[in-house]
Amino acid sequence: MIKNQKYFFDFKKLSYENLIKFYLDRFETVYIVKMEDIKNLKIWSKIFNNKKVLNIKYKDEYFNKSLSSISLRTIFFYNKVLDFFNIKKNILTKEL
Repeated sequence: MIKNQKYFFDFKKLSYENLIKFYLDRFETVYIVKMEDIKNLKIWSKIFNNKKVLNIKYKDEYFNKSLSSISLRTIFFYNKVLDFFNIKKNILTKEL
């Protein structure tokens, strides 16, 4: 089933060394920041060479903005109904 999909990514073959080399070959300057240090403003101020970065305030909250499985199923069902009745899917837009 997975091999029949159009886009397939094998995470077992992921090599960070190859990924870093890929970017180093294409760009002059490449910065590698560990996931643990993403919120460390000192690192970003060094990367951007700007002390104003240290003054940035951010909330330490994470909001999942993705669609729920119920909403996805509803959208797929809606599309199937529209296809069944041969109704254009852009009916909600002004392109009638």
